[in-house]
Amino acid sequence: AQDATTQREIELALQISEEKFRSLAGEASDLVCRFDADGRILYVGPGVERYLPTTPDAIMGRHFSDLQLEGDAVFFEENLHRVFEMGLPIQTELTLTSALVGEFVAECRFWPEFDIDGEVTSVIAQLRDMTFSRRMAENYHALFNSMVDGFMLFEPPHSAASSAEQATEGSSGEFVLLAANPA
Repeated sequence: AQDATTQREIELALQISEEKFRSLAGEASDLVCRFDADGRILYVGPGVERYLPTTPDAIMGRHFSDLQLEGDAVFFEENLHRVFEMGLPIQTELTLTSALVGEFVAECRFWPEFDIDGEVTSVIAQLRDMTFSRRMAENYHALFNSMVDGFMLFEPPHSAASSAEQATEGSSGEFVLLAANPA
């Protein structure tokens, strides 16, 4: 009877944990997936509909390659397998092409999930479209470098709360030049 009660408590805790994960991943605009060691999709969040003309239910249980993300897809799969082998998280950037958004730069994070023996049982992958952010940064740098007037970017002195640290480190509390455009 004690074993059955413990088993039910474990199953309930797992169910609550799964519901929290699905709720969190379901609210994200990122593409969030969970994969097994064979590359099969155990979970995919609704963010998949932003990139592919499919629903999460339509690709559950299918292989990673069924996501039809072209470009660095082989590199994506290699990272997935590396997390299973090493048991360590990985963060990288990939350029992928999807049916709905075309080419995009994705920040990819892979996290291992472990069983009670410390073995990796699945990997969570999160893909965040960084295309707009990268484009804005490129535009900022182009504007900064093409200005006809001189422009300098400074870091202000540290706050008064850290002035004691500055005094002991010999810092003068002056502004620090971060960048200056060619003008």
